[in-house]
Amino acid sequence: MSKPNIIEMKGNLGGFTLLKGKTPEGTCPECAVAHAPEQPHNQQSLAYQYAFREKHGRWPTWHDALRHCTPEVRQIWLRELLGHGVDVGDDPAQTCACGAVAMGMNGRRTREHE
Repeated sequence: MSKPNIIEMKGNLGGFTLLKGKTPEGTCPECAVAHAPEQPHNQQSLAYQYAFREKHGRWPTWHDALRHCTPEVRQIWLRELLGHGVDVGDDPAQTCACGAVAMGMNGRRTREHE
């Protein structure tokens, strides 16, 4: 039985290394999708997911993709995502040291953290 042809690589190139910094012209440099600056990044974009993970050490949530948006834009997007059955979860940036969510989806403190 012959051995499989294995190509040895030094280091981990990974998929993101090959994509890094190569977003198509006219697209967002963070998510590689054409969107207005006031709109969220595409949380489903592999470019966004890997860039975010490299920077923050975790996978992005929709809350992360919406972080730079105005409260009004965030509210509209969260309402629409929830309306389409997307589980947006809790905002990791609003989690208290005790592990509880300190802010609700409406941007107000939860009862436990008033």
